[in-house]
Amino acid sequence: MKKLIIMAIVLTLLTFLLPVMAVWGMSGEDRESDVDVIPENAVEAAGTVTIDSDEDSTSSTNTAKDIDSPLTGKADREIYVSVEIDGRVETMTLQYYLLGVVSAEMPASYPTEALKAQAVAARTYTYSRMLAALAGKNVHDSADVCTNPGHCKAYIDWEQQTDVWEEIGRTDYIDKIADAVMSTDGEVMLYDSKPIVAVFHAASGDYTENAKDIWGSDVPYLVSVESPNGADYKKTITISAEEFQEMIYNEYPDALLTGEPSEWFGEIVRTQAGGVESIIVGGVEVTGKEMREIFDLPSTNFDAIPKKNTIVFNTKGYGHCVGMSQYGARALALKGKNYRDILHWYYTDVDIRKLT
Repeated sequence: MKKLIIMAIVLTLLTFLLPVMAVWGMSGEDRESDVDVIPENAVEAAGTVTIDSDEDSTSSTNTAKDIDSPLTGKADREIYVSVEIDGRVETMTLQYYLLGVVSAEMPASYPTEALKAQAVAARTYTYSRMLAALAGKNVHDSADVCTNPGHCKAYIDWEQQTDVWEEIGRTDYIDKIADAVMSTDGEVMLYDSKPIVAVFHAASGDYTENAKDIWGSDVPYLVSVESPNGADYKKTITISAEEFQEMIYNEYPDALLTGEPSEWFGEIVRTQAGGVESIIVGGVEVTGKEMREIFDLPSTNFDAIPKKNTIVFNTKGYGHCVGMSQYGARALALKGKNYRDILHWYYTDVDIRKLT
């Protein structure tokens, strides 16, 4: 009886904590695709798609016709994608790959509509990479995508994941992920008749970031939008003043960090969404991205507060904060929004089309 009670308590705690674990990395997996840059020519290389339809793009019955791609007109289970996994290349159906991506990228405890939005975003990104490869503009030598979440998308083998969920009695998670992928079969997001580079992240602050502010390139469908419940994800990181000096000097030996810590910081320039674009530290200009990397901050949306012997970073969000916020998608789903509503919320002026 005691064992049953303990197991029930553990399962309840896991269900409650998974959303938080997903954002702060406590689960042991990096569940966000936190790319440092949009892959070279990714938007241009996504491929030209001609749509012979004047129907409302939000209709679930819409299809894209006459698309100039050998991938068009096929279900996910009929398309094969090459995936670089730990240095080797494996070929699998797009359906199998997406089951693994959605499992790795978003907690199965999230609402079904959020998982569907994740499936469409992952399919769209993968589709754009495959078309880039067909156009001779692949970023991988011998594969369409890789399983490095810092470059493409996180991935876990679907059969292995289902075994884990079966062992802990969560077959409902298997059903939810399968439904998310299969009920959206063939659906992708298009902008200007091309599959978009559908980046996403774990959690934004109150607003998502403009792609230009993070990667230096204007992408019309990746612009700053308000993100529901964005203020929920905050984290405080405290380091000693001595450690701060050492870490800055390692990267910026010309910085001058003398006197009280309150004298070390100068002007801060912020993005439209509130992230740090640049900050003066010891007389040297440091980008928000560099500060995030140096001090392993969750995002570039932070305040650096000098104390007598410490520096306190108050941060918001987790990840690059461009595109869809996964936690924001969860919040929208809980408010009754469907997956198409969620995708239109985060990706500006896109069409959602079924390519099968």
